[in-house]
Amino acid sequence: MFNLHRKEITCFLFVLAALGAEAQVKTRHQPNYDAKPLRFGYYIGFGATHFDVKHRSSFLSAANTADPNGTVLSITSPNTTAIRAGAMINYFVNDYFDIRFSPLNISVQKREVIYVTEDPGNPASRKTVNTEPVDKAWLEIPFHVKYKSERRQNTRMYVFGGTRWAFETNAIGKRNSARSVINASLRTNDLMLEYGVGLEVFRAYFKVTPELHFSHGLFDMTRKNNNLHFLEHVKSLKTHTVSLVILFQ
Repeated sequence: MFNLHRKEITCFLFVLAALGAEAQVKTRHQPNYDAKPLRFGYYIGFGATHFDVKHRSSFLSAANTADPNGTVLSITSPNTTAIRAGAMINYFVNDYFDIRFSPLNISVQKREVIYVTEDPGNPASRKTVNTEPVDKAWLEIPFHVKYKSERRQNTRMYVFGGTRWAFETNAIGKRNSARSVINASLRTNDLMLEYGVGLEVFRAYFKVTPELHFSHGLFDMTRKNNNLHFLEHVKSLKTHTVSLVILFQ
């Protein structure tokens, strides 16, 4: 996990150190911040995303060798970029718990599925590397429960957990597009288990909060009826994303 997403984690730790050092001043900013139960904010973020690929038993069977489209040697999904932006509503429950959700979030993600094939009937054949891009824009609705530490001067750490619903915004156009055949073979909605950690830094007129998000898809994104031969050897494709988010309130 750390090796896959070390850039996001390293950036998060750097931001924490910079903001934490700046926030340790004698002036206590916004001392009555929690007196208002409902707060609104917005955020921007970036991250790394990929599919977790699980193979069927047919991947290693004789049926794969006899496939007229060629033997599938490997199916992988590398890390690619993801950009997120949206609004956030935070409801103060008590000194230790908040509930937050967002009615409007947009995420643009470019995942890839790479599969390698070889023609077993041709001894002189070479391995063919095929890349299927999965470009999607999602409307996301997160719901989190947030557990906070006590405030120390102008900083406060917390952890959060919950779910994130995602719905593809351009499903019809992608399904009718020939640019990427795989889009028509994948689901247009997803449910993710999401958790992470953040640091609230209080300033004179606003609060800035860096957060590290870990999102694990719960749905198999492949459709039962698809027209891609290599997906016959895939048991499930589940989304996985690590994001660094900066929230302003």
